[in-house]
Amino acid sequence: DKTFKFGLRSYLVNIFLFARGHYHRKLR
Repeated sequence: DKTFKFGLRSYLVNIFLFARGHYHRKLR
């Protein structure tokens, strides 16, 4: 299903951005 794939991708992107932001905050 197209909408499911799009939602899943945006969900993964949100997790990636959150993890990256958390990682950068941890470095400082």
